[in-house]
Amino acid sequence: MKWPPYLLKVRFRNPDHAFALWLPLFVIWPIVLLFLLAIFLVLLPFALLALIYLAVGLDRFLVVERTGSIAAFQPVAGPGG
Repeated sequence: MKWPPYLLKVRFRNPDHAFALWLPLFVIWPIVLLFLLAIFLVLLPFALLALIYLAVGLDRFLVVERTGSIAAFQPVAGPGG
């Protein structure tokens, strides 16, 4: 019977020496979940603001600002073009 992998070998090398850490995968998953939770908590306020804008009806201002900023960065034709 084959067992799934349960260890992760992480190697650190520099010009002087090298060493490896054998980390159990059940230790890695909580770190990954904490990282994803941090990303979620950073993006949550922006998502809530977008929902509030849509619920109140201010989404038309967002469209005007977006198209205005895009038009500001488009190149202007010079004398020859």
